[in-house]
Amino acid sequence: MFPKHPHAERWREAYQRWAMNSLSMASDKTDDTLVDGKPIRQWVTTENVHPDGTLENHGIVYPVYMWASMNGLCFSASYFLLAELDPPEATYHHLRDVYGVYKRLQTWEGLPAYINGSDKFLHMQVVDIILHSFFAQVFLDTEAAHLELVELDILESLRAIKPIILAEGELRVRMLRLMRQNPK
Repeated sequence: MFPKHPHAERWREAYQRWAMNSLSMASDKTDDTLVDGKPIRQWVTTENVHPDGTLENHGIVYPVYMWASMNGLCFSASYFLLAELDPPEATYHHLRDVYGVYKRLQTWEGLPAYINGSDKFLHMQVVDIILHSFFAQVFLDTEAAHLELVELDILESLRAIKPIILAEGELRVRMLRLMRQNPK
């Protein structure tokens, strides 16, 4: 972002390293495919995702950690896109792979199913709407667009019942409306 800043190149490389290691797999350590001018194997130092695209924590496949990793990458990409810059290729490393699994874990109400159970309280609030919106807008993913609308309906229903608890949800609804009015 700030291409004229003296640290711009270091910041960009640090971002690329973070992005490449956010959803990394064992196979990345021997992959010679070029991403942002370097073989994947030179970027990746971690292994966070199983070969099937799942991510686990607490000893189980845990969708919220899949969401959190993808959400960070999507928000980062959004900042580049809002500045009318192309995000580095590293931003998308395994993002579609993990999102493909994440979509298959969605319930009819557009929320992730914890197929192995969970050690936390679930469904406190709809949080994946921005993730689905990103895939709908940036990758033209029709399934993501459907999930986005399902969650938008849930958010608006919740807002009608108890507006005070949805301050963040309200912000997300406004962001989605703006994105719909001004698609890329």
